[in-house]
Amino acid sequence: MILYKVKPPIGNVIMEKDIMTEKELREFFPKLIQDPDQVEIWKEKAEKDTIEDLVDWLKLGGYQIEIIQ
Repeated sequence: MILYKVKPPIGNVIMEKDIMTEKELREFFPKLIQDPDQVEIWKEKAEKDTIEDLVDWLKLGGYQIEIIQ
């Protein structure tokens, strides 16, 4: 099973856990959206996009993601 170690930008987000499965990462992703009108769009992206795309989006937002095999 692949796990993802997620480190948020400093002082930006308090994480419930820092190591997540793909499912947990997909569930976490839309929680970051602050605009209520955009949450459903990003929730759908989290469900349908590849995990690599989600990791890239998180990295663009300043997150550090380490893949653990």
